[in-house]
Amino acid sequence: MGSYSELQTEWRLPSWIRATCWAASGAAAALAAPCAVFVISGAWNPSSGLYGLMLCLGFGVGAYIFGLRPKITLTPNALLVRNPFKTTRIDWHEIASVKPLANGVHIILTNGEVTAKAVAKSNIAVALERRNRADYFAEQIEQVARGRGAAVPVVDPVTHKEESRRRAILTRKGLVVTYVVALIIWLIYLAVPH
Repeated sequence: MGSYSELQTEWRLPSWIRATCWAASGAAAALAAPCAVFVISGAWNPSSGLYGLMLCLGFGVGAYIFGLRPKITLTPNALLVRNPFKTTRIDWHEIASVKPLANGVHIILTNGEVTAKAVAKSNIAVALERRNRADYFAEQIEQVARGRGAAVPVVDPVTHKEESRRRAILTRKGLVVTYVVALIIWLIYLAVPH
């Protein structure tokens, strides 16, 4: 990658996630409208109708906030990270390192840190030590930051691979614990008389 004009300047969640969120927002709006009409007209019990209306609106707003809002924009002077609840402007010279993780790309700054939710490494990619778009994004950010005067260290591939392997083991353990807890909750639910 050469000049700034050749770089990808905008990163978002994958298109299939955005399309699903648009569909969910549309479905929530389509269901919220009849709920509101039935509540206003008195055809439904007001409390159950309001619960349905709040559920639909909450689902639609949640789909927008978590699926459609996250975005990362590269500008000549700064990196703009738009997460679900906060937008952060990062000057290029503030970036110390960039690491792709399962919950987003972790950007360590000279005076703090930011996790960009728009690009994340999947648990499968972490476990199998495969490269995906989060790795390419992290490399691109580091390249631009170095070109703009940041002191981003060049990552030793051996150390990075050992760290990836350690994170993959922790991710597998986390998945096993999650499944075991879910199984225990399900068994408790089945054991309790209804």
